[in-house]
Amino acid sequence: MVLIAAPPPAQRPRPQHLTLTQGSELYRIYDPARHGAGPLSFRHVGPLVRFDHHTQGAAERAIYYAALSLEGCVVEVFGDVGVVRLCELRVANPLLERELLLLDLRGSAAMRAGTVVAVSSADHALSQQWSRYFYDNPDSYGQIDGLIYAKAHNGADAIALYERSQGAVTCPAERDWSLRDPVVETAIRAIAHDNDLLVE
Repeated sequence: MVLIAAPPPAQRPRPQHLTLTQGSELYRIYDPARHGAGPLSFRHVGPLVRFDHHTQGAAERAIYYAALSLEGCVVEVFGDVGVVRLCELRVANPLLERELLLLDLRGSAAMRAGTVVAVSSADHALSQQWSRYFYDNPDSYGQIDGLIYAKAHNGADAIALYERSQGAVTCPAERDWSLRDPVVETAIRAIAHDNDLLVE
């Protein structure tokens, strides 16, 4: 088992970044009944999950999770149970209105950031500590808009955006669909087949 130390890193980081260009597409599956979620909503409540950087008394911090592919979203949301339920969830396909600078936590880039790839699938309390450290140390990591990391289920690229990027993401109404939309359902069934998931 790999050792995942808490921050700070043992030596000065040499971070790698990925720049998402203006016009890049993101994908997000969300539940409109939870936390007031919408296609563009950043969640202020937390910390709850993977890379939430929230702290006590810092209500201005917020997080937005997305992926670079629909497959990444489907497997992340339904991979644990192994069944894709065509329910009341929705899928959004936002666009970027400006470049975003992301700290890369994939492959050797994770070690250059001072941690290891396994931080992306570690206990949430530990990955949240690292997220706060990245966010709070721009002298070491730059003024990053968020993180890019590998999803635990299938290694697909995942994105966690900090509130710094809130105005950079847009989603016209025609890029927000029900999971039951016929075109979306067809795509989801193909993804489920490729990843050995059932569809209900």
